[in-house]
Amino acid sequence: RAAALPKEAPPRDADADAALALALGGFDDPRLPLVLDLGCGFGTSLLSLSRPAGPVGAGLVPPRCNLLGCDSSALKTAFATGTASRWGTAATARFASASAERCLAAAASSSTSRLAGVLVQFPTPYRAPGGGNAQLPTREEGYMLWRVETTP
Repeated sequence: RAAALPKEAPPRDADADAALALALGGFDDPRLPLVLDLGCGFGTSLLSLSRPAGPVGAGLVPPRCNLLGCDSSALKTAFATGTASRWGTAATARFASASAERCLAAAASSSTSRLAGVLVQFPTPYRAPGGGNAQLPTREEGYMLWRVETTP
C-alpha cells in the first residue's frame, strides 16, 4: 500500500503568485489559448491532454493551447512538473502550487493568454473513514474550499 502524503499548509499568497508568474511566463508561445486545471493534483488530466496522442483531437481542448494546472499541494505539482518534463510537454503544460482563486486571477490578468477553458474536478469532499487521503479535510475541518466571496 502506498504511503499517504503528509497534509500540507496552503501556499502563501506571495509564493503562489511567484509560482504562477513563473508558470505563465514559461510557455514557449504565451499567445496560445490557455486551459486551466483547478485542483489538478498530480496533473493526470492535464498531462493526458498535453500528449500528442491524447484526446486533443477529440475537440476537448483547442488543438494548440497552453495548459496550466494549479493545486494547493506543492508535492503534487512538483510531481506533475517532473512528469511533463520527462514526457517532453513542459513547453505547453505547466504547474503551480496555488489556490484556484489565485490561479483564476493570474489567468484573468494575463496580457498574452486568452482563457479557453477550465477543468474543475474534485474527489470525495471529505477524507474517507479509516484514513483515506490525508490531503482532504475531515468533516470537522469543512470542505476543500477555503473562502468564497461574492461581489455585488
